[in-house]
Amino acid sequence: MAFTDYETDQLRKALLKETRRCAVTLGMKKTSVEQLTKAAGIAKGSFYKFYESKEMLFFAVLENVHSELYGVADHALRESDGLQPSERAAKAVLAVCRRRTVPASTGNASVRCLQGVI
Repeated sequence: MAFTDYETDQLRKALLKETRRCAVTLGMKKTSVEQLTKAAGIAKGSFYKFYESKEMLFFAVLENVHSELYGVADHALRESDGLQPSERAAKAVLAVCRRRTVPASTGNASVRCLQGVI
């Protein structure tokens, strides 16, 4: 069965979301393609239309985490323009650390997942 562009985008997001969850709860080794595809609502064979392997999907998750944290650091650096370089660097590092340690009570699952991925 062929997926529309919209379905492909939504399924890719579902796979990424479940992979982040599994990265925290199970780790890559204990996560199966079957678990990921079941959560996304697709057949196991369809998985390979999205990613060539489970490892490549986990790599995509790491790329997303990197981009998110880079964005946090970049924003902190832009907001602290005019400070000494060491102070700017400290603010960027603190912003990333704060982002990683958002308490689970915030309800932001993607931020909580960062805690286990990094």
